[in-house]
Amino acid sequence: MRRGLLSVLAVAAITACWAPGAEAEALYRGRGPGIRVEFRVADGAIWFARVRTTLKCMRGGRHLRQRFGDSLGPAQLNGFRFRNAFENSEPGYRAEWLLEGAVHLSEVTGRFWFQRVYDRHSVCQTKNYESVGTRHVGRDSLRFWATRRPVRSRVGR
Repeated sequence: MRRGLLSVLAVAAITACWAPGAEAEALYRGRGPGIRVEFRVADGAIWFARVRTTLKCMRGGRHLRQRFGDSLGPAQLNGFRFRNAFENSEPGYRAEWLLEGAVHLSEVTGRFWFQRVYDRHSVCQTKNYESVGTRHVGRDSLRFWATRRPVRSRVGR
């Protein structure tokens, strides 16, 4: 009995030391209609979010498409929810994006919205043509879901 109890305690101690490191970092990859995403989550924050999509652009009355692929900085988790927004405005130019969602144990779900305007003569954004302004965030957002993937240890490399 004593040997069995010691074995159980030894396994519990090893698991307690090993498990937090294994669960501290998670990689999520996924997609949605018109979007691909990748997230690295560790220590209660999203360390990076990578987004790839195709923007719909209007230039001189013509409809164009432009590829968008960027890493969108870190975001703190508020419980299991996150919100990462950016806005840059200069005379004749404005760029905004919004990345928000929820991190669960096995998946990340959310939406992404982007818009860039040059003197109202050139507009590039997610999903639709000619929807200028933040009032269209809900309608022009791209929804996504990403599933958890194994993370390879970087120790000893």
